[in-house]
Amino acid sequence: MKHIKIIVLQTEWCKLLKIVEQTHVGDEFYPESKGVFKFGDFALCSCTHPDIAPIGEPDRLYVWGTRPATNNRILVVPSEEWLSWCRATVRVYNEIHKDQAESKIDDNIEIIE
Repeated sequence: MKHIKIIVLQTEWCKLLKIVEQTHVGDEFYPESKGVFKFGDFALCSCTHPDIAPIGEPDRLYVWGTRPATNNRILVVPSEEWLSWCRATVRVYNEIHKDQAESKIDDNIEIIE
């Protein structure tokens, strides 16, 4: 079973995102599209390391990839709209791969599965 789990922390200034669990990386993340899973206009991409697409690229979250030493990166959420698409895409990815897709919120921490 494939699965990805993300936490979102609300700080005083912004929201921070961290991938805390991911079962497959690289092409195995989504072999049908060489490691890129798309839902609507949003994509999860398993290339090298966690990151958020630069301005001007389509909305995407780069998840764990070929550089495991960088998996602990904490990312700044660029907008609420971006986060909404990210949530939906993670949920669909997990649903397609037979995991429960849910979101748990505890004060300032949100867990997206």
